[in-house]
Amino acid sequence: QLFQIHSPRFNIEDYTKSCPWYNAIMVLRICWLKDNKPETWKLLDMLMDHLDEQTVESKIKTKGVIDFIHNHCKLSQFTKTEIRHIIGVIDTNAFVIGKNPNKDVDLQA
Repeated sequence: QLFQIHSPRFNIEDYTKSCPWYNAIMVLRICWLKDNKPETWKLLDMLMDHLDEQTVESKIKTKGVIDFIHNHCKLSQFTKTEIRHIIGVIDTNAFVIGKNPNKDVDLQA
């Protein structure tokens, strides 16, 4: 539903390598909640994001997700503040099961 208006194309050349677009998948799913499941959105929106503790590296990765959502996906209905908050909520409240030895996926839950 999010992509029906602009229909962005996603060309992944090598499926054996991590793609930075993968970092936006969970964020996009949570953004979808805002318009489609507002009660769930309200609950997620109450969670802490700890953005004040974000590192420079984390800020750069966050900017990449925001740019991807706004520029590639053309989803400008979600503000930078909302997207930053969602990423912070994921980083603060999610956990990793398993190992990612390459550290090539930044947002994991």
